[in-house]
Amino acid sequence: MPRIIFITGQSGAGKDTLATSLAESFEEKYGQTISFSSGEEVRRFGQTGTYTAELVRENNQKGKLAPWFALIGTHFNKINNEFTGDENIIWNGSPRTPREFEINSQMVEFYGLKADLVYLKVSDEECLRRIVERQKLESREGTANLEAINTKLKFFHEAVLPAIELARKDENYTVHEIDGSGTKEEVFERVKKALNI
Repeated sequence: MPRIIFITGQSGAGKDTLATSLAESFEEKYGQTISFSSGEEVRRFGQTGTYTAELVRENNQKGKLAPWFALIGTHFNKINNEFTGDENIIWNGSPRTPREFEINSQMVEFYGLKADLVYLKVSDEECLRRIVERQKLESREGTANLEAINTKLKFFHEAVLPAIELARKDENYTVHEIDGSGTKEEVFERVKKALNI
């Protein structure tokens, strides 16, 4: 049975780095793997040039979530176009809210999957430091200024943490709370041990 692994945590927790490493590891060990980033899909959509895309991009620049209809649309298109029932799925940046968790949970149940949720736990202070450093190397609209960063950090506590708690209660999910401090290699080793890969 294919595995679906969701990765969540604060902005700056290292989700993108972990997702890349996991996708490469799964591809090497188990074969075909779909790698999916909620944030990247929304950012990509924001560059498509439509009126809706421009509004989504402006929303993202303020550190706010994409509207639900746009988010669900990008998620559905990705799964519908690429998932045949055999691939493992590495899903980065989800769930971000209890509502999004409920949608994911419905999808997991629909496909008859068991899900792992990797929660990279990193302090607010460390995430802020990492985001500032990251902005020097690559500009991201959602964390381009201190106001947007603070909006993201506040949102994590108000919405993402409650979504993680819902996952802990879902029989189709196993939540792995991982210390996200240290080098990327150290974090990856903790995750591999937790996921038994």
